[in-house]
Amino acid sequence: MTMRLHKGITVVAGCLLATSVVAEELNNMPMNVGASLRYAAMDGDRQYQGSDYDDGLLGGLSFGMDPWEEIGLRLRAEYADMDVEGGKDDDGMWYAADALFYFNEKKHYIITGLDYIDLDDSNTAVHLGIGGRHFFNDAVAMSAELIAHQGIDESFTDFTVGFGLAYYFGTQAAVEPTAAPEVAPEPEPEPEPVVVVAPKDSDGDGVYDADDQCADTPASYAVDERGCTLYKDEVVSKTLLVNFDNNKADVKDEYLPEIEELAEFMNQYPQLTVTIEGHTSSAGAADYNQQLSEKRAKAVAAELVERYSVPASRVSTVGYGETKPLSTENSKEAAAANRRIVATLTVVEKKEIER
Repeated sequence: MTMRLHKGITVVAGCLLATSVVAEELNNMPMNVGASLRYAAMDGDRQYQGSDYDDGLLGGLSFGMDPWEEIGLRLRAEYADMDVEGGKDDDGMWYAADALFYFNEKKHYIITGLDYIDLDDSNTAVHLGIGGRHFFNDAVAMSAELIAHQGIDESFTDFTVGFGLAYYFGTQAAVEPTAAPEVAPEPEPEPEPVVVVAPKDSDGDGVYDADDQCADTPASYAVDERGCTLYKDEVVSKTLLVNFDNNKADVKDEYLPEIEELAEFMNQYPQLTVTIEGHTSSAGAADYNQQLSEKRAKAVAAELVERYSVPASRVSTVGYGETKPLSTENSKEAAAANRRIVATLTVVEKKEIER
């Protein structure tokens, strides 16, 4: 239930921020808190564990404000207890953000807004409805509302009808406004002297705070006109070269530190994969050399995977036999150089540009 509450608060707060504008001072804005009880008639095509939803009850709290004379905003959080055909039931939370458009001296209003319905599955919906309210005095009012809810991510239409009780504070919610007495205009005050404040550059990046979209940029980095760090592409590469004895595919211990360095490089850049290329000298039959080159590549791959825990899905091998020699000389040195595996990794990093 805590996770559902957090998810719902996030959605409802986002909806209110997307539709509200700063109006008069908060202390002078009419506000209200309330409680409500609603009956929900669910769409028959909506299901819970293979059975159709039937109907249910909603009960919860609300907070509202009237930033404009004819328009109000309201948040609702309601606990939902739903009946399901076959004797099952489901419960959860139903959150809503409402815009209220008043008419008839603010006694009636049109309701529209967004829902976040967190039952067995989570759904979003838009809603449209009508409501009316009766003020017992300047601070307490009772309301009745009928609302239709149309699903956004799934096709369904639910209906809710209910009653609520609200307490109003701040500027009085005048249902029947009266004409204000005429007051003689006060003389205009003398203009205050203009104080010129020098622009600030708090992080010292050369861009004034009023224009700086990236606060606290290190002074040692170059920045753009928005005060954000400039970057350059820097190529980082790693090459592995392992040589083998004649007619052998065993990895010698002297190369294990270099294989470990390649594994650490791959752990640093998890998006990289590696292809290990196996090679041989020209001595012997070409078919045999092809098989030997593949064994050498697989031997190094096994060290990466089994000894240094690099995922096997990131390591592949290929054998080229004697077809890609480093040296074509007919010498022992050339043959030793050609008995090898090679693996090269390259990645482009974003590096800060220093001033």
